[in-house]
Amino acid sequence: ALEEYRFKIEENIQVKLNVTTAQAHKLFASLNTGGSESLPEYLRVISNEYFRLTAHKMNLKVKTRQPRVENIKYNFFEFKAAVSASVKTRPLNPLWFATVIVVTIAVPLTAKAQYLSIPELALATGLTTFLVQSLLLRIFQRVEKQKTLATVFATIANIAIPIAIARSLPHNDPKLGNHIAFIFVVITVTCLGHIAQAGILKESELRSSSLKDLMELKNTEKEQNAEFSKITRDWAKYIHGNYTTKLESAALAIEAAISSEDAEAVERAIVEVGKTLKSESTRSVSNPQVLINEVHDRCANWQGLIEIDIQNQVHSDTSVVASIKDVGDCVEEAVLNAVRHGDCSAIEIQILEKDTSVSVVITNNGKGFSDKPRGFGSSIYEDATVGDWKLWRDEKNKSTILELNFTKS
Repeated sequence: ALEEYRFKIEENIQVKLNVTTAQAHKLFASLNTGGSESLPEYLRVISNEYFRLTAHKMNLKVKTRQPRVENIKYNFFEFKAAVSASVKTRPLNPLWFATVIVVTIAVPLTAKAQYLSIPELALATGLTTFLVQSLLLRIFQRVEKQKTLATVFATIANIAIPIAIARSLPHNDPKLGNHIAFIFVVITVTCLGHIAQAGILKESELRSSSLKDLMELKNTEKEQNAEFSKITRDWAKYIHGNYTTKLESAALAIEAAISSEDAEAVERAIVEVGKTLKSESTRSVSNPQVLINEVHDRCANWQGLIEIDIQNQVHSDTSVVASIKDVGDCVEEAVLNAVRHGDCSAIEIQILEKDTSVSVVITNNGKGFSDKPRGFGSSIYEDATVGDWKLWRDEKNKSTILELNFTKS
């Protein structure tokens, strides 16, 4: 079931992304007819309005996702349904028949005429018996072995209460009253007692079953939410990195080609943008195995546009960090931000191995960063490094430095 849920999420996101890229391609094709001078700006607008915005919305959706399974609440109608179901499916307890017989014989022999002739006393007896029965059943029904004991106590209460009330009356008239009315009251109370017992026990069973089902639903939802968050954030990072990087680097490439009057280079860049926006959206789920190769791959779109110097001091061919893909996501985001926000022309990337971590230090010669609240890019660093990262400005050397520390595998 979880695999099916995962597939549906992937499919849903991919369909929506394909619609977005088709819309972006249509807009790009219409704007491409007006000359190449404005294309870089158009590409940046498409990058912001279609892909960066989509990634930010997906990230926000993960943050604001609320649990859908709530605690089960009972009301009178659900209890009524439990009583009805129990009475229909559960045979009458023989002890209740014994109660009817004993009470209808014992009470008339002990009751006085004035007791039987006062309806309020008869009603009070019935209600008191019912309430005591319900209380006893509620106390004893929690443990399976005590259900029979609860029935015994309720039966005793059903016999004792009417007798006790009858004996408390003054002895003014030795005659017995209308036994039929009192027998009717006793039978009514007995039936109510049985219904109370059946309903309370059934309601308890339903509640236990519902709580078990509720826990299973909550566990399932927890697993699904974890999958939803992971898949959605992975797609958001892919969109934010892949499409934005390709469009921003293409804009820079077209500007450089126009500046050097290289019409062929402009045309090549336009063709590459068309391919990017026209191709089906696919995201690799495998984790790269060689760290330095992943870093080079993430910087490939900027080759020839800005100077990128990669210095690697980790020489292991095996995976030295838990997720090399996370390192690639961070490097891709850092380079994009350095170009997009810092207008840098040179970037240095140092990969350093420490005792318990691998440190990636990215330095650029751009104009720095703004004081605006941190956005989606910062959350990529936060998740990948588990908060072990920092960004600062070196005013002496006019450079911006980002240090990311990844735990070793």
